[in-house]
Amino acid sequence: MNEARDGGDVILESLPPHRCEKNAIDVFETLVRDGGEVAGAGLCGRIKNAHALVFARDGSDVIGVGALKKPVATYRDGVFRKAGLAGSGALL
Repeated sequence: MNEARDGGDVILESLPPHRCEKNAIDVFETLVRDGGEVAGAGLCGRIKNAHALVFARDGSDVIGVGALKKPVATYRDGVFRKAGLAGSGALL
């Protein structure tokens, strides 16, 4: 687990999904779904496929989450195409 202090009492923890407890994965998924910005279909699989999950904690409360994703090639290439960038993000 990596921890970094960000100013006040917020602690950031990052872990690969396979090292997270089931409860942590459930909390992560609930917060992402509650945010309403991510498609729910296949979310659990995308969470488990991420490079790392990040949990922002204030004491024992999880107040935010993030992920370093491993997008599938078709999604990644579509994002680059919509952005008007030549080629793809294959090297990223």
